[in-house]
Amino acid sequence: MTHFLLVRHGQTEWNRIRRVQGQIDAKLDETGREQARLVGERLASEEGIAAVYASDLSRAWDTANAITAHHHDLEPIADQRMREISFGPWEGRYWNELEGHDAEQFQQWRNDVTSIAIPGIEPIQAFQGRVQSFIEDMVAKHPDDKILVAAHGGSINMFIATALEMPLKNCWRMRVDNTAIAELYIFPEGPYLIKINDAHHLP
Repeated sequence: MTHFLLVRHGQTEWNRIRRVQGQIDAKLDETGREQARLVGERLASEEGIAAVYASDLSRAWDTANAITAHHHDLEPIADQRMREISFGPWEGRYWNELEGHDAEQFQQWRNDVTSIAIPGIEPIQAFQGRVQSFIEDMVAKHPDDKILVAAHGGSINMFIATALEMPLKNCWRMRVDNTAIAELYIFPEGPYLIKINDAHHLP
C-alpha cells in the first residue's frame, strides 16, 4: 500500500489576479510564501514520510522546500510529470477574458475536456498519461511508504481522477485550494480517497 499526501502550491500573484499560469514559472507571492510556511508547520508532525516529490516549477518546488524544512532528512525530488497542464496560447491571459471572448470554446473545454482539442493546449490524454506514469512509478518504487507530492491544482485533480478511475471528462470537478492537502491510499486491490481540499492550517 502506497500512502500519498498531495499538496497544492501556495498562492502566486497570477492566482490572485486570475491569470492563466499553466507551465509558466510564476513565483509564490507573499501570501503564498506564508501559506507554504503554514502547511510546512502543519506537516512537521507528520511521521513516516519516506520521500517528497515536487513539480519542478518553482511555485510547487518552493512549497515542497517549506515542508521539508521540518523534515531535515528529506530533500525534494523534482519530477516534470507532475507539472500543471500546458495551456499553450491561453497562458498569460486572464480567466475572465477566456470566459468572455472565447466563452463557447472555453465552456466546452471546461465542461467536457475530452470533447474538444484546442491547438497548442496539451491534449488531456497526454496530461493523464504523464500523471499516470508518475503514479505507477511511485507505487512500484514505494510499495509500503508514505510519500508527499507538491504539485498544482490541475495535476492533483488529474492524479485523483486517474487513481479513482473517474471519467476523464470529470477531471476538473474537484476543488483544490492553495496549499490544500489531499490524502489517498493505493492498495493492490484499489485506491481509497481519505480527504481532499483540507486547508485547515490557513487563517
